[in-house]
Amino acid sequence: MSEDQNPPSPTGDENLPSNIDPRVEVPQSNGRTNGPGSLHKIQASVQFSGPLPPPNLLRQYEEICPGYAERIIGAFERESAHRREMEHKVLDASVLHDDKQFAEARLGQVCALLITLSSIGAGLYAAALGHEVAGSIIGVGGIGG
Repeated sequence: MSEDQNPPSPTGDENLPSNIDPRVEVPQSNGRTNGPGSLHKIQASVQFSGPLPPPNLLRQYEEICPGYAERIIGAFERESAHRREMEHKVLDASVLHDDKQFAEARLGQVCALLITLSSIGAGLYAAALGHEVAGSIIGVGGIGG
């Protein structure tokens, strides 16, 4: 074994990240320090919110699996395009629904006008034939009915 290489540590210190010194003694709750050869568990947590991970995490993904950062960004872009397409479809459907409602309302108003005018005309015709009471009932019934 050459002088540059260190023999493997029996404590597994070779698995520690480069910024952790395995010779550091960690104080215990009773005030004593752990001696050499004791094991310590170090845990780190990273949390982010949003559709894309932060740039440094993307860089780490790219180092682990080349092309993976591009796949993540591509998936984000496809999801964004899909969401915008769905929003457009919902908006188009809403506009179409509103147009149909307007047309139905307009058709109802035209039908009501025709019924009212027909009723008034029938009442006038009945009154002209000498049936004033019947003509009045038909004419007023068409207006108020």
